[in-house]
Amino acid sequence: MEILDDSESGTITRNMTGCFPIAFWGRIDWDKVHNKIVLTSDDIFTIPTVLSNHSFDTSVPVYLIAGDYNTPVVKTSLFTILEKVEDVMCIGPDQWIYSPHLKYVIEFCHDGEIKQRNFP
Repeated sequence: MEILDDSESGTITRNMTGCFPIAFWGRIDWDKVHNKIVLTSDDIFTIPTVLSNHSFDTSVPVYLIAGDYNTPVVKTSLFTILEKVEDVMCIGPDQWIYSPHLKYVIEFCHDGEIKQRNFP
């Protein structure tokens, strides 16, 4: 796990918000996104399987971005995030797992909904 400095955190966050439409309320505007999958919090541990089924390498490092944007971005593995998901959810109202290399984002919403976008 690597905690990024402010500059690196800003770069990763801008990269993610440049790739995905962010609504005025601060979450991804999923109505403007194609190829999305909606999961509930009960499905959280199926995320690696869903990604693998879409030919994504789940061992590639990802970035954890907190919705308040004041928390540094963390570079880690998907499995580390999922192992600590209860702690992750305590960070703030919404979080994203972002893979700039594989071009996907997973949004954890405070309402318990999990949305995932895969680029074709």
